[in-house]
Amino acid sequence: MVDRLDEVDKRILYYLARDARNVSAPMVAEEASVSAGTIRNRINQLEGGRRHPQLSRTHRLRAGGRTTG
Repeated sequence: MVDRLDEVDKRILYYLARDARNVSAPMVAEEASVSAGTIRNRINQLEGGRRHPQLSRTHRLRAGGRTTG
């Protein structure tokens, strides 16, 4: 499990925080100099708590979901 966010993760979170409805994986990928598939995989990992468990817990709380621990 990874506890630290790298620069790609930080860019993803930055763009999603700015305008999640209008940002696309290819847009973030271009800015981060990685593939769109990498961005999609990272987003899935962030949402699932595999890259940073606290982000997943916070996301579920904001969405009205229940968390454990």
